[in-house]
Amino acid sequence: MNEEQSRELARVLDAASEQIGLALLDSHSAVERLGDSLERLAALLAKDLAGPDAAREIAELRAEMARAVTGLQFYDRMTQHLSHVREYLAGTVDQLSSAAGTFEDVNKRLADRLLSDTHRIHLGRNLAVDFINSRRPSGGGGERAAAQGDIDLF
Repeated sequence: MNEEQSRELARVLDAASEQIGLALLDSHSAVERLGDSLERLAALLAKDLAGPDAAREIAELRAEMARAVTGLQFYDRMTQHLSHVREYLAGTVDQLSSAAGTFEDVNKRLADRLLSDTHRIHLGRNLAVDFINSRRPSGGGGERAAAQGDIDLF
């Protein structure tokens, strides 16, 4: 492996590591909310649901259960993100073991599969300088930066 390939491999591994970190960071607050919701569910289930406030307590229990189920959606997003990173690393191994393809092909494949622009921006920070520029759609208008505080929806 020559020096350029070694540098590119280091960038690929750094990009994959950062994507794993992003997946964990993205899920952190969702896991906390889910834990809080499960605590509230346990407290609600400990109540006497046959008492005079049973109807209100059961409605509260149902609402909390819906929040807990919604809280589990982070798991699907995190699993998708980590699956893409795993495929990225597998593609890197394939690229290293054969002369077919390039790191650029592997990088583009991951960028196309990532779930949000935030993830793609982090990927681009670790790769070749022109990586992000090559991923932007060409067109008439100038660059439009996302407003601060924008979130990626999935």
